[in-house]
Amino acid sequence: MSSAAYAKYEDSTLRKVLGVCLDASQANAGGNPPVLFLGALAEELRAEAGDAAAEPLLLSRDNAERALMARLSEESPAGAQWPVHYLLGVYGRAADELRNVGLLKDASQQAALTETLQLCRQLAVSYSGLILSLDMFPQPPEAQRRGALQLLDSLDAAAAASAAATGLAGPGFADSGGGDAAAPGGAAPMPPGFLEDFAFRFADEGLPDLVAPIATALMQRASKVSLLGDYSGPLSLMARLAAAKPLARALTQLPSWLPAQQDGRTLEGFSILGPFFGISALPDIARMGMPPVRQPDVAAQCFSNAATRRPGDLRQSIQAIQAAAAQLRGALHSLVMLFLKNQETRGAMLDWLAAALNSNGERIKMRPNAAKACTDGFAINLAGVLLKLCEPFIDPLSGKAWGKLDVRYSCDPSARLHHGPDDTRLHATSEETAQWFASVGPPADGKYHFICECFFMAARALQMGLKKNVENFEGLARSSHHYQEDFDAMLPAQQAALEGQRMKLAAAWLQAAAYCYDATLQDQSLLSEALAFYRQCSGCRHWAHHLGAAAQPCLLCRRRPPACTTRDDLPVYYMLLDCRWRHACLRAATSRLLPSNACQTPAAAATASCTHCRLSASFQLRLASPTAAVGGPPSLPLPDPPAKEICVLPEYFMEDLGELLLWVGRVRPDLVEPRRMEDFMVYCTVFLGSPSCVRNAYLRGKMVEALHSYMPHEDSERQRHRQPASASEVALLFEVHPLVIQHMVGSLLQLYIDIEITDRHNQFYEKFATRQQIGEILVHLWGMPQHRAAWRQLATDRRKLNVQFIHVLLNDSQYLLQEALNKLPQVQETERLQADAAAWAALPAEQQRERATALQQAQGQLKYYFRQSSVVIKLMQLTAEDGSVCACYFDDAVRNRTAKINDFFLKYLTVPEERRKLRLKEPEKFGWHPKELITQLAQIHLYLYRARQQEWVQAVAADTDYYGRAPQLFAELTSVLRALGLLPADDVAALERMTADVEAYKSSVQEEEEAFEDVPEEFEDPLLGGVMRDPVRLPSGNVVERSSIAQQLLTDPRDPYSRQRCTEEDLVPLPELKARIEAWVAEQRSKRMQS
Repeated sequence: MSSAAYAKYEDSTLRKVLGVCLDASQANAGGNPPVLFLGALAEELRAEAGDAAAEPLLLSRDNAERALMARLSEESPAGAQWPVHYLLGVYGRAADELRNVGLLKDASQQAALTETLQLCRQLAVSYSGLILSLDMFPQPPEAQRRGALQLLDSLDAAAAASAAATGLAGPGFADSGGGDAAAPGGAAPMPPGFLEDFAFRFADEGLPDLVAPIATALMQRASKVSLLGDYSGPLSLMARLAAAKPLARALTQLPSWLPAQQDGRTLEGFSILGPFFGISALPDIARMGMPPVRQPDVAAQCFSNAATRRPGDLRQSIQAIQAAAAQLRGALHSLVMLFLKNQETRGAMLDWLAAALNSNGERIKMRPNAAKACTDGFAINLAGVLLKLCEPFIDPLSGKAWGKLDVRYSCDPSARLHHGPDDTRLHATSEETAQWFASVGPPADGKYHFICECFFMAARALQMGLKKNVENFEGLARSSHHYQEDFDAMLPAQQAALEGQRMKLAAAWLQAAAYCYDATLQDQSLLSEALAFYRQCSGCRHWAHHLGAAAQPCLLCRRRPPACTTRDDLPVYYMLLDCRWRHACLRAATSRLLPSNACQTPAAAATASCTHCRLSASFQLRLASPTAAVGGPPSLPLPDPPAKEICVLPEYFMEDLGELLLWVGRVRPDLVEPRRMEDFMVYCTVFLGSPSCVRNAYLRGKMVEALHSYMPHEDSERQRHRQPASASEVALLFEVHPLVIQHMVGSLLQLYIDIEITDRHNQFYEKFATRQQIGEILVHLWGMPQHRAAWRQLATDRRKLNVQFIHVLLNDSQYLLQEALNKLPQVQETERLQADAAAWAALPAEQQRERATALQQAQGQLKYYFRQSSVVIKLMQLTAEDGSVCACYFDDAVRNRTAKINDFFLKYLTVPEERRKLRLKEPEKFGWHPKELITQLAQIHLYLYRARQQEWVQAVAADTDYYGRAPQLFAELTSVLRALGLLPADDVAALERMTADVEAYKSSVQEEEEAFEDVPEEFEDPLLGGVMRDPVRLPSGNVVERSSIAQQLLTDPRDPYSRQRCTEEDLVPLPELKARIEAWVAEQRSKRMQS
């Protein structure tokens, strides 16, 4: 192409791009774009041309800027494009023409035209910014008022065009601020690349001021939409801003990025990202009873009149909410990642995440003020995003987490995430935590790894988000139930009155809100991500050191497995697999427990399998156990004193792990693979019995509650809500894991004792709930030979622990039956009254309702007491039967009390005048099975009598409270046993022999005591009276009988005289005094014989 032809081609191209011409004949007001004749510029150019004035005027690179300025200086006619939108069009048309440059064959001409078009793009960007910031060209008043929001109009137009092209545009788009062809000032879709070029051009020239109104407008849009609204519009536009690094930096420089907030509610409403994180299906509890700000109202749209809707409709609504919530969390995560990937904005993004957590301390209070805390939707989205941030380092095989998680982060006052004095530690006071951190100091550079920050923030977010939302859901469900109950109890006239209608509306609102929470909190993706946060994988080879070179026998048949060249890689519990084909009862369970290729050989199974445990749990185990810290399995007992790193860890790490597993076990057990539960059992086994690491027994009780929810139950009512396959697989894990087998029983016994004090306001009720769960687990474990063998060994190695456990069992059993006796008269009286139809009908309706409500409550309490006591008695029966474990019942501290408490129960079950007090209508309804209980109590007597006849006879004879006041007790017992056929005749005869032996012993003791002359004061026990048999000196210097003080120390480990701490190890034997007492007793006996 010749130079003249190229000049004309360039003029034609610029005429299309700029929409201007220098020849009046080329003007076209109706074109697309309209072409405006620049007469003044044409005259200037002719004057400058001089002799060449006869040549036609052409647009070129040299005069392109002058042409653009002339176009912008012209007064725009009414309805014409605003200057900014015109410049956006210039940019887009220049980009289009750049794609046609290749049509030129001459390379130099291609380069020249490219340079010209690039200049047009640069000029469009520069003059757009100048117009928006300096107002240097004439604009319509509307455009001046709109300012930088003209860029948002163009972004809206682009979004609308994209949605229309893909068929995704809907009615919600216009509502969220979307644009169309009639947008103000003729806004056209923003061309690709303009926003980025604009951001880089003005990065250092007031870009934050230009982006501020756009961010504010997007915040306002996001604050008005719910999960079912068109939240994707403003969210995608914010993401487009953040994708341009200068714009992302400008956003973080705005005061609204992190406003000077006072609380979480302020941050959610007035920070740039706050309204986006607030998008949710969950209602705002602080606005209960008021119209929701975010529309559409999810509760009203999805769950109104839920009680009358078809279950299929409700399921569809729940699935729609869960799908939208997962999509939203993914979009929010992508938005956050745009800031984190930008080195200039990473710190600001982490600051915002930390501020979102730090400002919401109100959410973790016992009684939070909802108006000061963020909404539940904000909290759950924040937790979901932080969980996604942890995904890259959750894979244990990558090894990314270890070495980067630093517990100092939770103690450092300068860390982004604040942990204050109100954050209770596992086993350290706030002063001890501060002293420890002062001694170790922060990292050398004062910075913590990104992985460390994400990990701790995610843990805190789970506490504030998922855990708190579960609590709120349970509160809403309870309130809805109570409101509905109160409304149903009203008379028809009261229901129709204003107060009744208010109550009905409140119940309906609460029910719909509870459905919203239920849908959110059962979200598979959310719960799976939360579980993944706690997941850490370690190869089965970590258990190899339990084996050594010797092959261990099968845990069931005791046969040794065949030789295996890879024995070092074989975990102990896979020994079961060598003989699994010999045990038909376990064949199905093991096939589900292991991968399909595990049936080849044990070695293949070990190679193919890997152990998934929770990341947070693994982190805690690494802090507590030296062997786990180097990559091996944890070992017990833990070091004492424990490592300070585990002691200073905040309690919520342990509490939230248990809460999450408990919630998943209740609502989505299908998300937990039973074959992975072995790792949670290891975690529980290690910490349940480690009070030196975990001071608060409530936290360890939470682990028991979670473990209990996964174990198989014999109760048919519970079994209906449990997957049989899951139950059988979890049961198998109880049977085969070496650490669980060796230490689970001891850990549970320790917690059963420690749970007496939990430092919580309702510790009295919590301890019984936890003990019932522990008891049911122990009963389950007793049925497994491996655990029973471990318990026998424990009775030998840790006798004191077993004695303390028996002591607490006795206390609980006596308390529970006594409470039941106190509650029974109320139940019996109301039942008798209801049985008399005339007397019941004579009562006023209000009194009938009150009595019926009180009866229902009392019946529930009775059922609770009877169920608890049945577990306690069952444990006593099982352990008394075993020859090794029952030896602990003969310890001086519990022997006599065991006989006394047994007689206490038998008195009310056998003596006729006492038995009537326990008479109930339909006793099975309360879990009250007197025949079974009588049998168990009789068996306890029999087992202990047969184990050590003389000692047990002495213990029964020492019971002066129940057997002493009801000497017919055993006669009544044997009579009942025979009449009902509850025990074989041989056992009944043995009980009669025991009774005879007791009576004979009592007679001989009575004669001996009567024959004793005055007992020297130094020989007499000052605590319980009587002659001392084994005198010991207390730390206070006082001398007492060992059995008397041993029993007291189990309840109160203090010297009864000085109130100083005292244990059995502090008791000093007095052999000389003991010898003198024995000599005196022998002398008294001799005198009696002579007389």
